[in-house]
Order: sequence, then structure tokens, then C-alpha cells
Amino acid sequence: MESQAEQRILLDALVSYSDACTLPLLTPSCPFYSVDSGRASCEEQCRDIATSRGAEPRNVRNGNVGGLVMHGRELPIRSVSGAQPFDAAEQHLRQRGRPLSEQGVSALLLGLEEQVLGAVTSSEQPNPYMSEVIWGELSRRGLNMERIVRGGLTAEIATAVRLSLQLFVLKRAGLTAPGNTSDIEEAISGTGLRWFTLLEASVVRWEDASERSALTAPTHTPARIRELWGPLLAADVTDIMIDSFLSGTPEYHHAMSREFALRVAAWFDHLFETDLTAAFSITAPEHAEMFTALPMHRDDIEGKWIWERFTVTDLDDWHASSLIEEWRCDPATIAALCPDRILNERTIDNRTAGERALVAVSDARPRMPRYKGIVPSLFISEAEQALREGAWERAAKIFAGVIELRPADAEAWNNLGFCQMGGMQYEAALKSFTRSAELPRGGGTVSIGNRTLLLHLLGRDEEALEVSKHLRFVPLDADAIQAVLWAHPTETGQLELVDQVGMIPYIRDLRAHIEKGACAHPTAGNG
Repeated sequence: MESQAEQRILLDALVSYSDACTLPLLTPSCPFYSVDSGRASCEEQCRDIATSRGAEPRNVRNGNVGGLVMHGRELPIRSVSGAQPFDAAEQHLRQRGRPLSEQGVSALLLGLEEQVLGAVTSSEQPNPYMSEVIWGELSRRGLNMERIVRGGLTAEIATAVRLSLQLFVLKRAGLTAPGNTSDIEEAISGTGLRWFTLLEASVVRWEDASERSALTAPTHTPARIRELWGPLLAADVTDIMIDSFLSGTPEYHHAMSREFALRVAAWFDHLFETDLTAAFSITAPEHAEMFTALPMHRDDIEGKWIWERFTVTDLDDWHASSLIEEWRCDPATIAALCPDRILNERTIDNRTAGERALVAVSDARPRMPRYKGIVPSLFISEAEQALREGAWERAAKIFAGVIELRPADAEAWNNLGFCQMGGMQYEAALKSFTRSAELPRGGGTVSIGNRTLLLHLLGRDEEALEVSKHLRFVPLDADAIQAVLWAHPTETGQLELVDQVGMIPYIRDLRAHIEKGACAHPTAGNG
């Protein structure tokens, strides 16, 4: 006869087993599991057994959790399993310091993305080791990584490659300010130079009327160039010069074309299936003729679904095809991509997915994609509080963590530099500001103000005045922009935060101060 303790542990095990069994998959190994009209089903016999033996009842209710309408049974806080808001980026930031075996699938996939995209623009030789280890851990858990990466990551790699090439073409044409693209110049050497050779070789094929008419590049204007690359452009670059560049540089247009991106993605599809080390090293094809003949990349719709399911938090940011796959939740598709237990790391209401899919398919209006998960603006208040308390290192670590997740986020790099200034780490701050300015949309008025002050504090007044000239290229409504900024230091050299400063007056006053040439520069910091 079972003891009371044995009865209790068996009952707790049954309750935990029941709590973890959720739609749409349920638990195929359960003796009460059945399939009705192609969908998993049961009559919740385990609940009845547990309740009859004294377990707490689980009431059915609807609830709004993190923007999702959840339908299910209430679970007490002490329950082993329960419904929690899902945030892929938050999981990655929280779990990235753990051993890989203890990280969830979302954290691992975003970690892989971070490693691979960082290798595209790094001035150092890519080290594929960590990417291979993450890939191995995901494969060990039963994920079909070739298909999942083909669905989500290869297109992102292609975008990163072509942005780096565009910037290199701008530099070669003499449109960028000296020193602004040093990291890109280093990154484009070696393996990157081979990518540029492929770009040149494929321009000829792209200019063939039959192919170019099918897949055109987006139209670029001087205004668009300034929007994307403004902080990197030399101060004396005029719209006439940009027009001349656009009309005479087919390499720039081709780097933006969809066909080039699709061929780059197709090349990485091949590498991820045949040579992981080459893929993680961002290796370019040896022969341009082979590259230009590559069939264009085609999305793996089902692989894209799994990629977005674990890396994109908001369902509104999913592709319509992924929403449809989530609504279908076909057992055969799941079996080909990942085990049931992996899919259960994120629970999505099936009806909600169907409703979102219907809206996405029927909505013909173009929508700008929103940032995924965590963005720098979420942390400004906390970082500001840390700076006011003199804890600049704590503030800097906040944005260093965001950069690990979003290495190409100009705002995050700008905010990191701002925090480093608080500790008088001026050389380090300059590197952060420079990296911010190298990235698309990296140079609004806040960036101009920060860099102008920092260069002045470093005693580099000519460069500071040159940066301040970019003020003439900011939008007309920039007068309304206000921010928390560093005031020019007092005689002690200490910086102080000032609240809600108008950016235009701040930069103009700072420029006038520098032009006077009567400032005794404070200590330049430790760098």
C-alpha cells in the first residue's frame, strides 16, 4: 500500500503533467490522447483524476497576456508550468550568460543571429567557432537547422552584406568624411573584397533588360541617401554630387537590388547545407560566373515560421505565411522541423493566429516593419537615473547588453557613448559615437550634438566644427527635438546632465563657443 508521501508525489506529478499538456499539440504519449478531424484532442481525463484525488481545480477563463488572447485553465503561482508573456529578445538578454545547454531556443537562435551578422561588418577575421557550437546545440535538440536558417537567417545575411557594399561604394566615390568608414574599409578587405568583385561582375548581368525589368532596385534620391548615410557623408557633399554618383554608379544600385540579395541568400543556403565553417566565415564564392548564374533564393515558408516563432515577439511583425502555418499547426510539418517539446516553449492561441493571418492576408496597405523585441528607448530612463547617481558603468552596461542583441543599432551605440562620457571615458565614447555614425540612420541632431561636444573636450576643435556642419542637413522640424544632454563641463572638468534641451540651440551655442577659441580644455579622460 502506498504511503501518504508516495500518494502526494504521484498526485503532484499528475498535476504537473496535466498542466504542461497544452493545445494545439497536447501529449501524444498520453493514453487518453486522440486525433479528431486531424487535430489533437482529449476529454481532459487527467484533470478529472487529479481533482478526484484532492488536487486543486483549474478554472477555465480567457485572459489577455502580453497582447495575446489566452484561453485556458488558471494555474497557481506554485505550478510547475504556466502561461507567461513571451519576449524573445528579453530571453536572449537574460539567458546569454548561461551555458548553452541551459538556454532556450529563442536565446540560442538570437545568439546565432548576433554572431553571424556581427561577422559581416567586423573588421576582424570572423571566428566561426561560437556559431558552430550554437548550431550544434540547436541540432542536438532536434531542430532542422538547414531549413530554419534558410527560412529566416540567410536573407538577413544578404541584407548585411549589401549594406556593407553600398557603404564601400560611397567611400570609393569620395562622398564619405575621412575616417568615418574605417571599420567598413577594414571589413571589406580580404573576404569582403571578394564580395565587391562579385558585385562588379554581376552588374553586367543585372543591366540586362529582361532581368532588371523583373526585379527592380528601389529608387534612390539625394534625400534618401542623406536619410540613410547622412552622418557619414562629407560636409561639402552637395545634392548635385549625389545625383552624379547615382547616375554613374551602377554598383550602388545593384547592391540594393532584390536579385543581388536573393543570389547572396542562395549562396548561403548552399553553404549552410555543405560547409558550416565557410558559412559562418561569410565566405564569398570563388568564381563570379558561378555566382551570377545562381538560381535566386526561395524562402522556406515552413522554416520561416519556426524562425519567426522563436525570434519575433509580436505576431503583427510575422509574415502572413508564418501566421497561416501557426494556425494550421500541421503535425507533419512540425515533425520535419522540430520536436513537439521544442514547439511548446512558446504557446500561441490558435484562434488568435488565425485571426491575425486573415488580417495580414487581406490588408493591402504597406506597413513599415517594426523593431523586434527590445529597443534602446526602453532603457533610457533607467540609464539616466544611473548617470545621475554617478553609476556610469551601470548605465553603459545596459546599452552594451542591447548592442550584443542589436549590433547594428545606431541609437544603442550613441547611447553607449553618451554613458561612457559620464565616466570621462572619452576615447571609448568616441569609438561608440563613430560606430553609431557608420550605421544607417545613425546621425540625427542628438548624435551631432554629442560628437561635437566630445571632440571639443578631446581638444579636436576643427573636427568638432566639421561635425557641427551636418546640422544644415537635418529635417526642418528638428527645432522641436529635445533631449537630456551633457552640459559643457565647468572648471573642474565634471560633466552635468541638463534636462530637455533644444537640440538646435544646443549645437549652435556649442559651435559659437568653440569658434571663440578661448576654452581651456578639461582633462580628456582615460579612454
